[in-house]
Amino acid sequence: MVVEHKCDKLPKGAYVFKAQVSSSSKIAWLLHLIREATEEDLEENHYLNEVGEDIWTVSAEISFCPYCGCNLYNGQLIEANGDFVLYDSSGCKMRKC
Repeated sequence: MVVEHKCDKLPKGAYVFKAQVSSSSKIAWLLHLIREATEEDLEENHYLNEVGEDIWTVSAEISFCPYCGCNLYNGQLIEANGDFVLYDSSGCKMRKC
């Protein structure tokens, strides 16, 4: 089950939610950033098809919301180990970096 952190300060393309970490079976809070294609991106990259298509996505384990400072673990002193993953969709196929 995914639990989303609702924050008025989150910019477009930024999401904070609690979910299973892809590299393990543990549940953690993640910052998920998505870069979407613009018209300019379509002109520069023939692998992109439409405006709004994901160019890259990064997902990082966090303990606090970087936009409002909220402790996502309800005051518990749980340290995220900082694992992150980058998915690059700018080429002919998506790759995990």
